[in-house]
Amino acid sequence: MYLVWDGFKSLIVAVVAMFICGAPVALGVHALMGWAIPDWFRIPAWASLVILSGVGLILTVAFLRKAWNGISPTRSRKR
Repeated sequence: MYLVWDGFKSLIVAVVAMFICGAPVALGVHALMGWAIPDWFRIPAWASLVILSGVGLILTVAFLRKAWNGISPTRSRKR
């Protein structure tokens, strides 16, 4: 029973991490494509979006692996 519950909690946290990191990335890309920022800020903005999307991808994959293995998001091993 713990494996199913811990895996479900990890799945929820993976989805939350995806939205936390994915929404600013999507809005930033939209703003960059709409030319809503000054020209001098385009390169740092793209760099920060690449880094943020990379962190979001790493977090999402890590929590999905924990969910697949039935590990709680706050634990490193099964109970």
